[in-house]
Amino acid sequence: AEEEDTLRERAQRRIDEVDAVIAILGDGAVEIVSADIVRTVRNVLEGELDDIQSLLSPVTIRIKVSSQDEDSTTVPVCIATLCMPPRYPDVELLMLVSLSSEMLTKEQGNKLAEEVRASLADNADGNEQVYDTIMEIEEVYKSFVAKSNKRTEGQQQQVVEDNADDYHAVIKIDHMNDSVKYIKTLKKWCEAEKLCARIFHKKQRSDLGKRVEGVFVCLRGGNDAIKSFITQLRTEYVDIDGKGVKCRERKSTVLCHRPQSKVKEGEKEVEAFDGFAVEEPYNTEKDLEDQLAGLNLLHVGDGSQRFVNAS
Repeated sequence: AEEEDTLRERAQRRIDEVDAVIAILGDGAVEIVSADIVRTVRNVLEGELDDIQSLLSPVTIRIKVSSQDEDSTTVPVCIATLCMPPRYPDVELLMLVSLSSEMLTKEQGNKLAEEVRASLADNADGNEQVYDTIMEIEEVYKSFVAKSNKRTEGQQQQVVEDNADDYHAVIKIDHMNDSVKYIKTLKKWCEAEKLCARIFHKKQRSDLGKRVEGVFVCLRGGNDAIKSFITQLRTEYVDIDGKGVKCRERKSTVLCHRPQSKVKEGEKEVEAFDGFAVEEPYNTEKDLEDQLAGLNLLHVGDGSQRFVNAS
C-alpha cells in the first residue's frame, strides 16, 4: 500500500487544483460532478473524518469552455468532462472523458478529444494539467469553429467581398527553435493558400544551432487565406520546445492585417511581392527597418510603438 502521506499529498493537490480552476473561471463555468467525493476528501484532509480510502477516489469535473470566432462572435459553449485519477498528478495523466457542443457531432467531438489527449500525453511532466488542458481545448475548438464558418453561406459571401483586394499582414514571432522545419512548414501553408511571403530574422548565433530570433513574417494574398494562415500558426504544431517536444506558436503577434489600399497618411500602398523568400538576416534594428521599408511595411503602428497591433 502507498504511504498515507503520499495519498494525502496527491489528494490535496487535486482539491487545490479544483479550487484554483473555480477561482479562475468562476462557479458558473465549473461543475464538480463528484461533489460528494470532494466533500469527503476535504473532511479527511482537515482531520474531521477517518477514511483514508476515500483519498483514492477519482475526482471528475465538468467545465464550460467559452470561445469566440475570428469576428469576436461568441459561439456555442463546449462542455469538457475531465477526470483526475487517484494517482494524478505525479503518476497518472489527467483524463479527458468527453467533449460536447451544439456545433459538434459525436464523431467530431471524439476526434477533437483525441487531439487534446495526444497533447496531454506529449506534455506530461507530473504537474497539474487542468488549466493548460482547458486552454488547449479552447484553441482546438476555436480552430474547428473557424473552419466550419468558412462553409456557411455568409462566409462564402464574405470571401467574395474580401478577395476584391489583396491583403497584407505582418506577424512578429519571438523565436524559432528549429528554424529549418518551422520555415518549411510556413512555406507549405503559403503554397496551399496561394500566399506570397517574405521572412526576416536576426543573424543566427553560432551557439544556438537552428534557433533564430526576432522573426518577422510579411504576407500578401487573399484576406481569408491570411486568416487561415494565422489560425494555423496558433493551433498547429510548428516548432519544438527546449526539451525537443513538438509545440504550437505561443509568442506571435499580428502587427497589422489590412487591405493593400489601406495605408497611413503620407505612405504609399504596399508594393506587390511574389513567391516565398527568406531574406538576408539582419544585424541591427536599422537593417530590419530598411528591409521592412522596402516593402512599405515599416510603420505598422504609431510612432515609437509602430510594432504593435494595427489591424
